[in-house]
Amino acid sequence: FCTEGNAEADRLTQPVFVSPVPNLWQQARLSHEFFHQTAKVLQKQFKISISEANAVVQACPDCQHVAKGPTAAVNPRGLAALQLWQTDITHVAEFGRLRCVHVSVDTFSMAMCATAL
Repeated sequence: FCTEGNAEADRLTQPVFVSPVPNLWQQARLSHEFFHQTAKVLQKQFKISISEANAVVQACPDCQHVAKGPTAAVNPRGLAALQLWQTDITHVAEFGRLRCVHVSVDTFSMAMCATAL
């Protein structure tokens, strides 16, 4: 009886319509339209060739008006979760003894962790 009930629950909770996932080039194009990553970041993130990534960047009308971005040594956004974190510590006098607030943000997933110290 339990397995039949589970099967029925699974059947009823399945999505009615599953939209197709766009191909990698389309995903890279959509991501670039929003984040305006460099070709090298697009190549690594979406596993496309560098020529395809360059084509995505060159086809973006917004990027044609902007000067070259940061050098290759600067990565403002991680390429994988838990890879690149940004951290800040601030003081809040009203908190009393635990007046330091430590905030860390994973730049890829935007996951945030805040603790009072």
